[in-house]
Amino acid sequence: MQVLVCAEGFGFGPVSKATSVTKELLNSIPDSEAYFLGRNIAHKFASINQDLYTEVYDYDEHAVTELLTELDIDVLLSGMEPQTVLEATSHSDPPLVGFIDSLFWFWDVSTDDSFEETLATVDSDSIDPESFDHQELELLAHAVADRSYVQGFPSERSDSLRKELFEPLQVVGPIVDDRHEGDGPPRLIVSLCGQLNPAVSVDDAVLYAEIVLEQFRDTLETFADRGIQPLVLGNEEVLDRVETQYETTFLEHDQYLKVLDSAALLLCPASLTSTYEAVVYDIPVVFLPEQNDSHWHNYRGLNDGINGRSFDGAILGEQLPQVRNLDEQDISTIYDVLQTYRAGDTDITPVVDDVFTRTDRCLRDLLDGSKRQELAAQQQSAIETQLSSKNGAREVAEDLIHCLNRPVID
Repeated sequence: MQVLVCAEGFGFGPVSKATSVTKELLNSIPDSEAYFLGRNIAHKFASINQDLYTEVYDYDEHAVTELLTELDIDVLLSGMEPQTVLEATSHSDPPLVGFIDSLFWFWDVSTDDSFEETLATVDSDSIDPESFDHQELELLAHAVADRSYVQGFPSERSDSLRKELFEPLQVVGPIVDDRHEGDGPPRLIVSLCGQLNPAVSVDDAVLYAEIVLEQFRDTLETFADRGIQPLVLGNEEVLDRVETQYETTFLEHDQYLKVLDSAALLLCPASLTSTYEAVVYDIPVVFLPEQNDSHWHNYRGLNDGINGRSFDGAILGEQLPQVRNLDEQDISTIYDVLQTYRAGDTDITPVVDDVFTRTDRCLRDLLDGSKRQELAAQQQSAIETQLSSKNGAREVAEDLIHCLNRPVID
């Protein structure tokens, strides 16, 4: 089996999920090969996982249709990269096309009759990508892909558009790699990974890291004094400019999961990928302020309908409406708030202070090992009772293999 894997280059979520499914595919079918095509963060992530991929191609230098023919691809697997799905399905000899979408429940698309009609009668050859926005392209990819996989979310919204046009969707559990075992010392992981993207400058990313480490300095030192050393993870370009007494590094994904497995606590933004990985590895998680436009929605959904708040942390959107419901191009609002907070003497200062103070109390409470175990169990229960399975990556791989082996009926 020859697999071409693609992923959106906006954060680590799409590429890590596509990679987790790829591992399951390669483990299931001996002598298979996987190739990767992507750009930006996705390309960097795949390059670090070079041992998994036979070759990693840059999307700016290689065309999907060219690789499909050259490599004799059987399966194209796309992690939220709609353009590759549209190109593959319109190819003269298309492979089996699988589309993975971890944010399906968040797409806010107009339900006017014209777009519904487009979805209902869509043909890859007739789609002009320039005529649709990003969210519409994601839904169009679902409509033309052979198999569509949606990562479940505890608070899934259901509207008529999704009910009527996407009933064949397969909703799967957390798409994570659960195979790793760590044997290192317990660490308090401060994860700032995935922050650098086309909408965030290095200066903004540095500001975010500095404020987080400043706000929780005393508590982090207390954890260190009790033998739980903080480990700060993030983009090297950012962390090289941040002064801190703690170890800072960038870990490739497999190594990160090994460190996570033996960790005492994860402190990170409300990323679904990071949250689901922590839950699967039975590690309690406390949230840092939003880094991008999805984190407020993730936080709200993770706590929605749950008896008590299972996921807590410094979520600015709780008290600052201006950092909720942001579009990608408005992400700078979050960093404007943090810049204003650092400057002080403004109306926003006591509000942000209160958010950080509550999170600091939560962290200090988790100095108690039994409290950490209790929180991990509570968070795992909150997730597992609302999702279809514990390993969505395996579900996707098994379904793709089943489709490949299904006899063709003329």
